[in-house]
Amino acid sequence: MAVVFMEGFDHIALAQLYAKGWSQPSGGSVVAGRFAGQGLRTNSSAPNCYSKALPASYSTLIVGFAFLPTTTDARDVLSLRNGTTTVVKVATVVVGGVPVVRLVNASGTTLATGTTGVPANAWTYIELKVVVSATVGTVEVRLNGASAAECSGTGLNTGALDIDNIGLWWVVTYLNTYDDIYVVDTSGSAPTNTWLGEVRVSTLIPNGNGANTAWTGAYTDWDDITSADDDTTYVSSSTPGDRETSTLTDLSAATSTVLLSRPISSPARMMPGREPSRLWSLSAERPTTGQRLRRCRRRTSTTRSSTTGSLQMGMCGMSRRSMRWKRE
Repeated sequence: MAVVFMEGFDHIALAQLYAKGWSQPSGGSVVAGRFAGQGLRTNSSAPNCYSKALPASYSTLIVGFAFLPTTTDARDVLSLRNGTTTVVKVATVVVGGVPVVRLVNASGTTLATGTTGVPANAWTYIELKVVVSATVGTVEVRLNGASAAECSGTGLNTGALDIDNIGLWWVVTYLNTYDDIYVVDTSGSAPTNTWLGEVRVSTLIPNGNGANTAWTGAYTDWDDITSADDDTTYVSSSTPGDRETSTLTDLSAATSTVLLSRPISSPARMMPGREPSRLWSLSAERPTTGQRLRRCRRRTSTTRSSTTGSLQMGMCGMSRRSMRWKRE
């Protein structure tokens, strides 16, 4: 699989997180993101976490995320979990007056501790690799795109349970903000089966009709794709071979390496001949030179009654900003 999950929080309201599969006990808000768009801020009257189920269970995972604390207090940050059981948790602890990253296992045993400070009210990009084993587990943390380890350990007890969900933590009175999350495993091919480095997750939203407008809707086609009203407006066709395309907004950076991309939708009821109401393209990118996204295609079925649809477009260079939808 290689690419397991990514999230930038740019295209959703807080309530829609539940529809996308995030569980949230209480609290939280959508706030300004790391560069533009949105991030997720967690807060609550009791320690708890947003959790997101992964599509399978994994014995090896690499996770990257942008993190902004509002104070320098010690706190839980992110957990890799099996059900509600922690496999490995990222936390910050105060060492010599400076908050640094620490990894702990399910029993609270320290696996590795960093030395670089994690400042308050500033973004730190944290990457974590975990290999699960009760006797020969390994962990490694990298910060802010560095290729060298901030801290690591081998021959560790990281438990016997594979990882099937991630959790974003909040602690009483302390606010954590998250953005630009990716999760990959080590299957598949480079570059998305290993450390991606510091990345930015951008959401490209349809902003006009493309070259193909065979599907019909209540208003202009692309308005029906982006309307936030679930099943009130939509585009549809019952004719095999009909195509619908939309142009997309520009990437946030004029020059970037696109590591991966997927069209996404908010979960919506889909009847035969109908697509979900809102579709966007989500891309993970690294600032560098000379690549853009290219047009990609998704094939869909007319027989399913519901969907949470998402499409992945691999590493590519894009000159036209459009998505193509082909009904079979």
